[in-house]
Amino acid sequence: MASRLERLAPDYAERARNWTQGLTLRDDSPATILLGMGTGTYPRTAFTQAPGRTGPSNLALGVKDNAPVLRLTTRGPFYLGQKISAAPGETLRVSLRLRAPEGAVPVSFGICEKWLLYSEACATAGHRAVGGGAWESVSLSLPVPGAPRPVPRPLEFWVHAPPGTVVDLAGVTLTGPGAEDRLRNGTFRAGMDHWLITDDSHGSWRIFNQYFTSFFEGGLLGLGAFVALLVLASLRCAEALWWGNRLAACPAGALAAFAVSCLFDAQLEAPAVALLFYVVAVAVVGPQAAGRRPQEQAEPLSPAMTRKVSNIIYREFR
Repeated sequence: MASRLERLAPDYAERARNWTQGLTLRDDSPATILLGMGTGTYPRTAFTQAPGRTGPSNLALGVKDNAPVLRLTTRGPFYLGQKISAAPGETLRVSLRLRAPEGAVPVSFGICEKWLLYSEACATAGHRAVGGGAWESVSLSLPVPGAPRPVPRPLEFWVHAPPGTVVDLAGVTLTGPGAEDRLRNGTFRAGMDHWLITDDSHGSWRIFNQYFTSFFEGGLLGLGAFVALLVLASLRCAEALWWGNRLAACPAGALAAFAVSCLFDAQLEAPAVALLFYVVAVAVVGPQAAGRRPQEQAEPLSPAMTRKVSNIIYREFR
């Protein structure tokens, strides 16, 4: 936490540069200002318009000799991976067809134990593609890292090419002693099913501000709709608190924290966070929301009725 607090000023400067660069990628047409560039278009726009290596990396599926081919265009620390099942100490063999259409490229393969987003105890192997667009058949041995444990750690197989390179992959397999393929969809015939991507330069994929992201993707109408829902939900929570509904403090605090965090990250690009926000906001502003003014309180009991009730209670429990 101390190191993070020390980086507040440079972190803000980095985010401000990210905001400026992201907004400059927009078209200046009136239609774009009103309707935006389209939902989910920022990575594609940044890839085609950002200069040099500042844009995101890219994956593209093609066909060669009636077989799918995956092209990796890397502009940063980019990894293509898949979770696998294997026992520590096993030796697996990765086999594939590989080509570098431009120049010679060193391609790395590895297996790592994963702790959330972070890698531990990696085993790696490498091959230098000759370049020139010629296909090569590659086969390398990869030992499975780690030690036997009562609860095995997750393992991930990955492929990596350095920034500024282009590599084509086809027919990837990862076999063990029994010749069983540990990869799923290694031929890419099912698209990118089962494959994961990791890019440590995640700022090239996104704008670190939900309000700017909504404006980039949806224009003034998209930004207005998002802000209107957030403000309306907050007002309904305030109304409920005004009428004494203390439970409304829960969604009120959640919405306030969400609104502030949206200043420094694109929160709605995470499906789980987006779903939670929309469920809370719609529940608060809905016709059955707890923020409505409660019904009028019943009249208090008269003294005669109070004595009558007291007598009944006394007779029942004496």
